[in-house]
Amino acid sequence: MQEQQERLAVVLAVALRLGRQVPTQRSVQSVQAYIEDILPQGLLAHTEIHAIMRRVDSQIANRKSRALKHVSLPLRAMVDHDYEAVETLSPLPPERLSGC
Repeated sequence: MQEQQERLAVVLAVALRLGRQVPTQRSVQSVQAYIEDILPQGLLAHTEIHAIMRRVDSQIANRKSRALKHVSLPLRAMVDHDYEAVETLSPLPPERLSGC
């Protein structure tokens, strides 16, 4: 039992370290594929690998949330102001580029 927990801890540490490279250098799927490729067949159950990958997903979601916090519209501003969410911004015409 102790040995299995140590294995899980090592694999989790590797997966979390690789998860830091998502999405710039790796995908979540490539992290899972790497973990599955380096482990001997049957060393960890699929449920254990999925639990590890859920932790990686959680790490990525937390990192994304922290990164977007600085550019997200606060809830108070959404309530007090009219806003429109857009996917792209169109360029301003030259007559709108003046300061007046």
